[in-house]
Amino acid sequence: MSVFAKHPKYIDFINNEIKTLGFIRNQEYLATYSDLVTKADTLYNIYQGVKPRHIKTQDFQFECELELVVESRRRRVFLGANVKTNYSAVSYMLAVCESNNDNQNLIRKFHFDYAPPIKGQPPKPVYHIQYGGVESNLLNENEISANHLYPKISSPRLYGVPINLALVLDITFCEFESDETAKIVKNPQWKEFIKSNESFILKPYYERMKEFVSNGHSSTRLMRDFYYGE
Repeated sequence: MSVFAKHPKYIDFINNEIKTLGFIRNQEYLATYSDLVTKADTLYNIYQGVKPRHIKTQDFQFECELELVVESRRRRVFLGANVKTNYSAVSYMLAVCESNNDNQNLIRKFHFDYAPPIKGQPPKPVYHIQYGGVESNLLNENEISANHLYPKISSPRLYGVPINLALVLDITFCEFESDETAKIVKNPQWKEFIKSNESFILKPYYERMKEFVSNGHSSTRLMRDFYYGE
């Protein structure tokens, strides 16, 4: 069984992202992060005007800015999701500036990608993490350049796991700990929300991995073959 054999259908994946937007906009304990809540509310309302049969033909694009404590300093943090129709491209972004306010000095940028194998193209891990990458729309709007991170160098692509907006947010709040983020990740509603997303996209992945380790792992079929979708 391949690593992405049970990846959710595109329509189901996007509907789950819309559900995430609806959840974010209704949680009072997220009000500190007004850009996150406002943009989630705006995009959620846009999707309410899209007929269900047309959702599968829509790209899902979401970006927001947060101010978080990173290594004891308040800094600008940017999150983004760029999911193209029928998974033609899927990338989630986490970017960190040197400080807060209007600071434009980008010091970290990661992409969490889903890239099923395409015939004739070089192999890459189906789920992978990259450092660097080109600017997103929101970074461009804020005149924040990623050039010094050498975005044209795509390697290495490090093995990752399936990801979505909810899990990227949870990673961010867990990693950048403060009084505000601690309240979020310990909130029972948030934990139930994350558990639902883990069941949706992570549980099937680990079930596939367990099956591979139990039935397919050998010197001619290594874990790296599983990660690369072979």
